[in-house]
Amino acid sequence: MGLGNKLSMMLSVVIAAAILVLAAPANAQVYLTEEEVQQITSKTNSFQGALDGVMEGEVVKFTILGPDKFAYEYVKAGERIEFTERLARAGGRKDGNPTVNFKQPDQDEVRFEFLPDGSIQFEFWEPGRRAGQTRNNPAMAKTILTISADELAPGETEITEARKEARAAATEILAVGKYKSKRWGTIIEMNADGSFSETGPGLNIKGFFIKDGNELCFDVVEGNCYDVVGPNADGVFELTYVVKKMQSQSQNHMAGQKDEYIPVK
Repeated sequence: MGLGNKLSMMLSVVIAAAILVLAAPANAQVYLTEEEVQQITSKTNSFQGALDGVMEGEVVKFTILGPDKFAYEYVKAGERIEFTERLARAGGRKDGNPTVNFKQPDQDEVRFEFLPDGSIQFEFWEPGRRAGQTRNNPAMAKTILTISADELAPGETEITEARKEARAAATEILAVGKYKSKRWGTIIEMNADGSFSETGPGLNIKGFFIKDGNELCFDVVEGNCYDVVGPNADGVFELTYVVKKMQSQSQNHMAGQKDEYIPVK
């Protein structure tokens, strides 16, 4: 084989190797082993902290339900979300902290990072706003969760009569019943007191709707609000995202987008 052919072959190998490097995912997931997961999830399973940023004033409680099952609760709003996800290393690094990420059906994103001191760093982003300088991101909320005591002291989660009435009045906008979201494919069950459950693959959310003016809102900080039309002849409600969000000064970038709640027999 001549020198030229050898150089050509070597160049081809180098190019092929470069293509493989470029094609490899920048942040491939590095999942924890069963033993590592057991070490984390077999310890204290409940953590709690007060949020800042766009969710200032709310309290989040995080609970480990199993090796790949977790729940977090916005305590003051009474909203609870259960989900299934594997623990992975932060940043796809083998030495990264154990982390679990979750994207809600409404596209809000949350992240729980287990820190070496035994606490958990919680981060929340509005839909599509995670990129960039997250530490100074106005669409973000964060806190350090520490080992939780029992429940909050009595009175801290007290719901006023006016708020109870506004929650029950949500049924004037969305009737009591069971629906399927056309947009997200989840099942929503609406109850007479304004409480709801939303379920889907690896998802179980419980919370409250509230009537705010003529709009239907999730009664939680940063909760989406909708203009609702219906029911039509088939019992379908059309929901349109509006600009405002509950208990927040931020605006909903999904404003104008629609969903349909289709009755489930």
